[in-house]
Amino acid sequence: LSALKAGLPDSDARVLGAQIEIGDMYARFNRIDEAIDQYAKVEREAVKLGLYNVQGMARLRTIALSSQLAVVLPFQYKAVAQKSADALNNNTDPHLKPFGQAARVWMARLDAKAGEPGAIDKLIADFRSMGSGTSPVLLYAPPIKLDDLNDNQQNSGDTLNKLSRSNYDGEWVDIGF
Repeated sequence: LSALKAGLPDSDARVLGAQIEIGDMYARFNRIDEAIDQYAKVEREAVKLGLYNVQGMARLRTIALSSQLAVVLPFQYKAVAQKSADALNNNTDPHLKPFGQAARVWMARLDAKAGEPGAIDKLIADFRSMGSGTSPVLLYAPPIKLDDLNDNQQNSGDTLNKLSRSNYDGEWVDIGF
């Protein structure tokens, strides 16, 4: 960030984008309050500068983070996610409409994960009634369940096939050259 600030004015969208990434890093290190504060700070600055894309992305990051946390801590984060989503959905600025639609998808996903049966169907009906254009929009995709393979099937084929059949959720790799 300091390198960007040295060569660019504080009003440059790239500097604010880097500040959003700082919020992302706070979130990765479980510093949730700092992440939400960082996104709010960026959003306020973007509003002052008329940078609608940055404003929308900062608010959407708050919604995404809060809605993901609300799955496991609903009493603490669902209201934050809902309040942020409502503010974005109720904003009449046409520049922010795509971000409002994305916020609705995040909240429908949260409702579906919480067991609300018609959340995704309602979202699809709403998007259908809006006439979202000629391009298809993916609103929801359930996780793909891979069939369990026997030992012979798992150990045959090339490395790429073996990797594609393994579950690496929660794993990471650090590769240096």
